[in-house]
Amino acid sequence: VMVIIAVLTLMLNEGYLADICLIYAMISFLAVIVLTKVYMGVYAEKKEAEAVQEKLAETIKKLEEQKRESEEEVEKYFAESQEYAEKDKEYSSMQEEYQNTINELLAVIG
Repeated sequence: VMVIIAVLTLMLNEGYLADICLIYAMISFLAVIVLTKVYMGVYAEKKEAEAVQEKLAETIKKLEEQKRESEEEVEKYFAESQEYAEKDKEYSSMQEEYQNTINELLAVIG
């Protein structure tokens, strides 16, 4: 388009057409700059969204791992508490046996 305007400027010998050609060139240049800025902004937003999504996925993975570890600890403590409960029952029955034995010995002595 600019070449056509330049040729017309020479053929018609009209100087104002050269001004129009320069204005057209400046507007085209500004349009390229604006489109580049818009594209770069969209690209930056996309990259930022990907980074946030990646960080979120990493955080979710860490939280799932912590949850699994916590569940394992709870299971371990639950198993230990059951062991202690069984030992407590065993000790209680032993205490009853000792008390019965002491009572029998006191009955024999007394």
